[in-house]
Amino acid sequence: MKYIGIEGSSYVGKTTVAEKLKNDGYETMEEYDLTKIYKHSDNTLKDKKEIIDILLSEEMKRTPKIKQSNNSSLIFSDRTPISFISFEDMKIHESKNEEERLKSFLAKEYLMSQLHEKIKSNKIILPNLIIVLFISNPEIFYERVRQRGITKVSELSKFNTQLLIARSAIKNSNLFLGENNTRIIDIKNMKSNEIIDIIKK
Repeated sequence: MKYIGIEGSSYVGKTTVAEKLKNDGYETMEEYDLTKIYKHSDNTLKDKKEIIDILLSEEMKRTPKIKQSNNSSLIFSDRTPISFISFEDMKIHESKNEEERLKSFLAKEYLMSQLHEKIKSNKIILPNLIIVLFISNPEIFYERVRQRGITKVSELSKFNTQLLIARSAIKNSNLFLGENNTRIIDIKNMKSNEIIDIIKK
């Protein structure tokens, strides 16, 4: 079985690619709703840890499906636990003061320790290959944001945030899977079919 995770920030085409793969008949793990999970955070360290526990619990729900798919030659996942780390890195980066930065750093440390434990105990199964999608051209990125009808500026609709999330995904994919099992695609103006062709090679 080859299990491929698709990583990257919002607006880079990750979910579009995953949906196309699913429509083509491939087993595909759908994206968890990170926005909904993060929405009610009160930004205390206790609350941050509770959110991390929810995220890991959501990921653990995928494990039986992955194990049942052992006979499938190719399985895809829209986001992986690497996304959780990328979002914590984003929160560290956007911290308004040292107190916020410390809480976000401690939350990330908690996430890393819990993730390692759950991988070791086979409660979470990571892909054996992670594809990180990103956009190097700011004009192309902002055009994609506009095409989605986004008018209110949020952290995720910023070009530099998209790059930060991509860098974090690459770094942590290398950490967990190794450089040989991490691939990076600058999607530029590629269509979803073109991206899929590269992913499946």
